[in-house]
Amino acid sequence: MATLKDIAAACGTSIATVSYVLSGRGDERRISLAMQERVASMAKKLGYDVASRSRKNRRPTIAVYWPERQLDSMLPSFVSGMNTALGTAPITADVIIQPYESGHLVEQSYLWAPGRIGASVIVSASAEDIVTLESRKTTYPAVLVNRSIPGYPSVSVDENEASKLALEYVREYVGEDMILVLPDRWLLGAQYRSRFVQDTCNRHAIQPRASYTCGIEIDDGYALGQKLLLEGKLPRAIICVYDTVAVGIEQALRDAKLRPGTDVELVTMSTSYNSSNTRLYKDLTVVDLRQVEVSIRAINMAIELATHAVNDVRQMVVHPTLIPRR
Repeated sequence: MATLKDIAAACGTSIATVSYVLSGRGDERRISLAMQERVASMAKKLGYDVASRSRKNRRPTIAVYWPERQLDSMLPSFVSGMNTALGTAPITADVIIQPYESGHLVEQSYLWAPGRIGASVIVSASAEDIVTLESRKTTYPAVLVNRSIPGYPSVSVDENEASKLALEYVREYVGEDMILVLPDRWLLGAQYRSRFVQDTCNRHAIQPRASYTCGIEIDDGYALGQKLLLEGKLPRAIICVYDTVAVGIEQALRDAKLRPGTDVELVTMSTSYNSSNTRLYKDLTVVDLRQVEVSIRAINMAIELATHAVNDVRQMVVHPTLIPRR
């Protein structure tokens, strides 16, 4: 088996540098990312057991990579699931939340060089970050949340089923007099849902009265609700891909003395729905994308991978749940 001295000689550096890198102290010692990657690659090439060194005599650490912007509303659901998973796990694990700027996952050195983590969970990677993950493998196992890439384990909600639940509900209780409200932002998950909703309409010959795009904040939904009221274009049902937009539209209807859920059926898909905020959605029909369950499964999978309980690339799918207002 190769030694630290062998790796150092092959990399043209000192034994101390190799030791720092393989013990996860490369960033602390300001060792360049290029050198950290060179050491990791050479250790693997020479058959050095990096995993046993980094995990010996310590409990696993799971790094959760969380986009810095746009997912604030989803965080309570994710944390709730994470706490449940950690509280019921057969072993004790540490979790660190690592914020990152979408599109810049490549700059997160712990993913690409030996470090202090046993596995990672990457939440809602952007299109640019997916390209990065497809082009290079992370040093330690990485579980993707709400994304699916060949070669990586993942936990995702069935977006296609979510769109079917929303449309079938509206057709059954209201008919086809509906409009769609889609996000105008870059959020990849919301784009997926938008595409599935439109595809489902096409497959079942459903013709919404119109489709609108707007931002993803409550104020954006409120402004769109006011616009629909002023134009006199309220349909019997509104389907929102993003839940905060639906909350804004609901408030606009209330301010106009209309009854959401009675005068206009509001249906939304939600990554934020959980037991602590059900009152916020009491007049909405919600397709719960079950992010609490997604979080539980993702953390459990990461712990299993970090402790070598499993060593595969399972791609788990969570089924959404319709929570009708009626």
